[in-house]
Amino acid sequence: MAHAEHCMDAETFLSAARESVVLDVRSPSEHAQGHLPGAISFPLFLDEERAVVGKTYKQVGQTEAIETGLGIVGPKLQALANRARELFDAQASPKPLLLYCWRGGMRSGSVDWLLRTAGIPTVLCDGGYKACRSHFIHVLETPRPYVVVGGMTGSAKTEVLHALHHQEAQVLDLEGLAKHFGSAFGNLEAHAQPSTEQFTNLLAWQLMALDKEATARPIWVED
Repeated sequence: MAHAEHCMDAETFLSAARESVVLDVRSPSEHAQGHLPGAISFPLFLDEERAVVGKTYKQVGQTEAIETGLGIVGPKLQALANRARELFDAQASPKPLLLYCWRGGMRSGSVDWLLRTAGIPTVLCDGGYKACRSHFIHVLETPRPYVVVGGMTGSAKTEVLHALHHQEAQVLDLEGLAKHFGSAFGNLEAHAQPSTEQFTNLLAWQLMALDKEATARPIWVED
C-alpha cells in the first residue's frame, strides 16, 4: 500500500495512540490475541467473513476475493461510519481517529477511505500492527536497570511497589499487567488473563511511558 500523507511510522503512531481514539480494524479473534493497549475493536470483517475472503483468494484469486469482500462490507458501510462518527464526536478535544490492521494494507486503507469520505479525519499506521509489534519487541530487548523486590507470598511486596510509585519511582506491576494472581491472595476479582502476546504489548507499553533514557533511573519490579 502506498504511503498516505496521513500515515505515521509505528513509533510515532504509538506515541499518538496514548492520547487518541485507536481503532483496530482486524477481525475480533486477531484483536483478542493481541492489540495496542486501549485500542477499540472495529472489525471490517468478522472472523467467518475474513475466512470466506481468504478462501476465495486461495482458491480463485485476488480479484474475486476483493469482489467477495466488497459484497460483505457494502451493507455495513453506513453502520461503520456512524459508529466512527460517535467515537470521534465523543472526544473532549477532537483528534483524528487512528487506524491499523495487520500490515497497514487493504483493510485499514478501506476503512480510512470510508471515514474520510464521511468527513472523519484519520491517521494510518505504516506497517500496521506487525510494525507496532516489532517496535514493542525492540523496547523489551533494550537493557534497563531493573531492581527486583523479593520476598515470600503475602509479604507485602505489592504494597512496597505502590509506596515506591507514590514516591514517583519507576515501577512495573508485572502481576497486575498479567492479571496473574497465582497465589491464594490473588485474582480476587477474577479478571481474565491476557494472552502472552497481549502481556508483552502491555509491558512494552508501560516501559515506553517511563524515562526516555533507559538508564536514567532504576525500574522496580516484583519477583
